[in-house]
Amino acid sequence: MSEKMFSDSALARMGWAKAKEHVGTYIVATFVGGLAVIIPAGIILIIGGAIEQEEIFALLAFLSYIAMGSVIGAGFVRLFLNAVDGKEVSIKVLFSETKRALPYLLVTVLYGLIVMIGLILFIIPGIIWSLKYILAPMLVVDQGMKPMEALRASAQMTDGIKWDIYGFQQVFGTIVMLGYLVFFIGILVSVPVAMIAYMGLYRHLSPMKSGTARILTASSVTV
Repeated sequence: MSEKMFSDSALARMGWAKAKEHVGTYIVATFVGGLAVIIPAGIILIIGGAIEQEEIFALLAFLSYIAMGSVIGAGFVRLFLNAVDGKEVSIKVLFSETKRALPYLLVTVLYGLIVMIGLILFIIPGIIWSLKYILAPMLVVDQGMKPMEALRASAQMTDGIKWDIYGFQQVFGTIVMLGYLVFFIGILVSVPVAMIAYMGLYRHLSPMKSGTARILTASSVTV
């Protein structure tokens, strides 16, 4: 049997080490990001109620929610990638990917539609496609790819290792679930651990400047 392209345990150790290093920043970023999404939409709704234009302002609030959610979503991808890369991990990173918020939104919507269609087609195609295109959002943020380009690149990067990625998802999904069981407080650590591991998986599968790919295995990496 050939050696796996990556090790779940190595990714977990890396995620834990990086999460501990910046746990305070991740907690604050969660609250700041949430407020940045909710407050503008809330203000728009209040204004709409004050001038009795609820329908129009409800739509504007929804659009504001989607727009800010995309900015913060892309920002979190960059934040966790920076943790993996040993670069700046700070609150301002959340707002550093505004120019990629729209393509990030588009690729996320496309990914969701692809998976939904696959699930309608007897479930199994949806699972396979969710694994095939799972790296597309990171490619948009990290490498500035267009949505369709990112989907094609993700398909190439996950070729032959989809079920290894499925196993990875089960491991880190369990870690996040355990965080919920600790009075929900545990998610403040378990989610960063899982997300950093997720970005670590992407980073070690993504092409290096030499055109080769990094290999993250239990025997070759110490974290």
